[in-house]
Amino acid sequence: MKFKGIVLSGVIAVGIGLFLLSRTGQTAPEPSGSSNAKQLLAKADKLFNDKNYREAATAYDAFLKVGEQHNGWQHASERTIQCKLRLQLYQDGLDAAEKYVKLAKDTYFEARAERLTGNLYMLIPHWGTRSGGEFHRGQWKQGIQVRSHNHDKAKAIGHLERARELYAKWDVVPDGKDPMSKEDRAKWHNERIECLFDLASTASRFGIYENNWSYWYGYWGERDDFLAETAGEEDFDEYHTDWQLRRKRPIGLRVDKNGKPIFPTRPKNYSKNHSDDQKILFLLNEARELDQTKNKHYTGLSYYRQAMLARSRFGMDRLNSYASMYYMGNKYPLQEELKEINPWELKDSQAIVLAGGQIKVVDLPSDWNIIPLLRTSFEDYSKSGVQGEAHYSLGLYLQSRQQYPNALNEYSEVIRRYAGTKWVNNANTQIERIKRPQVRISNSSVQLPGKPIELQVSHRNTDKLYFVAREIDAEGFMNEVRAEKGDPRRGFRGFYSLGNWHYNFVNGYHPQNWAQVVAAKHVKGEVIRWTEEVENDGSHRYTHSIKAAPLKKRGTYLIYAYLKDPPKNHAEKMGKDALVIGDSRAVFGLTDVAIVEKKVKDGNLYMITGAERGEPLANATVHVLEVWSTYNRQQRRTIYHKQFHKLTTNNQGLVVLKRQGNRGSQLHAMVHAGAEKERFAWTGMSYWSHYSPSRMRNGLFAYCITDRPVYRPGHTVKYKVWLRHMNNGILENLPDRRIKITIYDPRGGKLKEEELQTDQFGGTDSEITIGEEPRLGAYRIQIQNLTDRSRHASYIGGQTFRIEEYKKPEFEVTVEPGKSHAKLGEKIEAIVKAKYYFGGPVTQATVKYKVFREEYTHTYHAPGRWDWLYGIGYGYAYYPHEWYPWWGQMRCCIGPVWWGPRGNPVRELVAQGNGQISQDGTFAVQIDTTSAAK
Repeated sequence: MKFKGIVLSGVIAVGIGLFLLSRTGQTAPEPSGSSNAKQLLAKADKLFNDKNYREAATAYDAFLKVGEQHNGWQHASERTIQCKLRLQLYQDGLDAAEKYVKLAKDTYFEARAERLTGNLYMLIPHWGTRSGGEFHRGQWKQGIQVRSHNHDKAKAIGHLERARELYAKWDVVPDGKDPMSKEDRAKWHNERIECLFDLASTASRFGIYENNWSYWYGYWGERDDFLAETAGEEDFDEYHTDWQLRRKRPIGLRVDKNGKPIFPTRPKNYSKNHSDDQKILFLLNEARELDQTKNKHYTGLSYYRQAMLARSRFGMDRLNSYASMYYMGNKYPLQEELKEINPWELKDSQAIVLAGGQIKVVDLPSDWNIIPLLRTSFEDYSKSGVQGEAHYSLGLYLQSRQQYPNALNEYSEVIRRYAGTKWVNNANTQIERIKRPQVRISNSSVQLPGKPIELQVSHRNTDKLYFVAREIDAEGFMNEVRAEKGDPRRGFRGFYSLGNWHYNFVNGYHPQNWAQVVAAKHVKGEVIRWTEEVENDGSHRYTHSIKAAPLKKRGTYLIYAYLKDPPKNHAEKMGKDALVIGDSRAVFGLTDVAIVEKKVKDGNLYMITGAERGEPLANATVHVLEVWSTYNRQQRRTIYHKQFHKLTTNNQGLVVLKRQGNRGSQLHAMVHAGAEKERFAWTGMSYWSHYSPSRMRNGLFAYCITDRPVYRPGHTVKYKVWLRHMNNGILENLPDRRIKITIYDPRGGKLKEEELQTDQFGGTDSEITIGEEPRLGAYRIQIQNLTDRSRHASYIGGQTFRIEEYKKPEFEVTVEPGKSHAKLGEKIEAIVKAKYYFGGPVTQATVKYKVFREEYTHTYHAPGRWDWLYGIGYGYAYYPHEWYPWWGQMRCCIGPVWWGPRGNPVRELVAQGNGQISQDGTFAVQIDTTSAAK
């Protein structure tokens, strides 16, 4: 069997080389034994080759029943697995693989069957739905959506570890007792090594070596028992939102008492209890020790694989992933920490790692030292077959550290050593990428007139930059977009082009992009050309410069940057052609008018001032476009609205817009100021940021705390309350105010009601003693304002606490329905079982039961492309509640459904009763669905 390593985003994925995949087109071996067995196998193969997989699977099963002792049972077992997988019957495929393992027991084929089954667990979908007590793999349907990554990995490792033992057992067989054919014996030892690679690869899956962030950043990457319990089965994880999955800060490696990182080490012996890292290191070393190939293929491959796993874990790619995912406090802290370290200054043995939640520069130990491992692979084992790939990977690794001169040296060596291979073409591509001149004008911006425009420019591999400036009619562009006739049913496509309107001038030209078509009409001719000398230190890294553009007059300009002297005929290009020339483009506005905008009680406040000194600009004209939408419940559609407003500022430069669409509308403003309205400014040339101003509103707020979150019966609950008033974003204490406090039990019953007066700090406190037999659950404290007797008491805050009685449970009760789905009118029997934790049944206990009806959510699966061939349906259905939990799903219901707060359905009681547990600890409940359907 051929075995090949494949580079996947810096991680080596093991070439699985499954027998069932590699032998698809082979002819079945001639079975020995009865002619009936031969006919069954021939019939099954014909059905398989004709792609009648369902019938083929049935035929192979029939052959196995009569042909288990005949030659061909291995072939039939593998083909059965293939049929199930091609029909997307993943669980049936796994069952067929497990059956193959049993059939092969006590033969050397058992090792191959175990290896095949282990690899199969890693190939199938690792997601599905738990419904009716069964896991439906690869299907979204009614039930709980779960992931099976950990479950499948544990199963795969179990089979592959068993295969490892069996391969070792059959690798040495006494003379005269070898059951293998010469062909199988010749390749058995190498199969044994390849099994080790499979096991090492599986150990590296679904964790830090993967590029999928949820495997290592989400909290389920470090699982706890909570998920397993709520999912209902060990190692199956329910789906969560993106926010729930994220940890507060990635930790990385553990550290010792001195703060030094603790790296995984290779153990002396293999144990199933070792960590994944320890297993990987041991297995790769074991492959080297067993390698008997003349060119040391497996030895070179093992060093290469170890290097690439080390890069995946400790390379720049992993650090960039950490830094981009971790966001806190309106910033990305790890990104800021990384800026303090220059990766191109690292020594070969050094790396930037995350350890104990901190960014550190450390010396990598030999097992994880990426550069020496790669060099060992292609220098010490230069005929292993992976030397070219390993050498090229070294260049990529150095390139990721921005050590470009070193990377160029390695790429040159690749070209010299491995002529005629694909690695030469790849190396040439990377060399061209590193040496390619590049330039980018970093940001569009608005600046003051009268001074040259400051350009922030990033560049590499060039000594000189060439610039061209054109004037653009920004006001004309915005007016044309604003004047577009909108569709009341579909909205106003142009409004979103005003949000960052300058993008339409710098992102190229696409005839189907309406805003870019409009932008092309408003590009004017060239204003000026100029040249700038820039620094080029030969490192091939980006350099950042600030250059002055000789433009001072009010207006809006489109500035181009070129790496070569721009052709003279570019000055003649207009319209769409003017939007695609140059190596980089940016828009700069020169205006001395500033617009300050703020939401106020009466609408939207605009303050128009001079941008340099802040003086108010009276009699400025403010043109505001307002768009909003309403929902017509009768017509069941959204109606879009559009309104223009023309306002004039007062002597303080202020004007208030009273919105037609209330606070939900969106606005775009253009301003003309000055004696001749020659001064122009606009909104919609902004950048998204995390800044969020404090809310400017008035109102009372009550803050309440209890001395503990949970109490027992008979305990005293002590609580404190502070009353505060928010005045224009500032919180003020409210002394000598009367408030009303009401405490409710879990069923909404009023437990206590009292009136209190706040002290000089706006605070007050009280307590309540819980009875010896209270209702258990969540209690609620409600706080209301009573100071203004002329108005109804208003809710201003609250708090919750719980009353729980802690008793060690002596027995458990389970309910097992006779069937998970039933037709209307059927009678269903559910068995209630009660047993003590020591194992005995609970007898003569009283049972009280209630049967509720809930609406049923029907999931429609769209027809699949090949359903007509395989006789199955396959598709996806997405529901709003996956993103907005308070939304309800569309439901197919029987009879009326009463909807509670926020659209949540209310359960309806359809049956209840009582009885007694029998001697065997069970009680039968009869449910008549006829009455439930009325």
